[in-house]
Amino acid sequence: TEPDGYYMKTIERVVLEIPHYSSGLDEAYSSAEEAKQAIIDNKDKNKSCEFCILPIVTVGWDGEVA
Repeated sequence: TEPDGYYMKTIERVVLEIPHYSSGLDEAYSSAEEAKQAIIDNKDKNKSCEFCILPIVTVGWDGEVA
């Protein structure tokens, strides 16, 4: 919290981290659906966590998107 005039305001910061190995999750999956299913399968190990699934897009030297 920090002062904001007469009031106190709360600042919340979120940091993206790679999941720990004890979470039952890998660093990379081949699809968002596979990542979501892994989170569901390991929900007991990851209580009170929020996950962000980021797609990785590769553009080759010839402009081909993979």
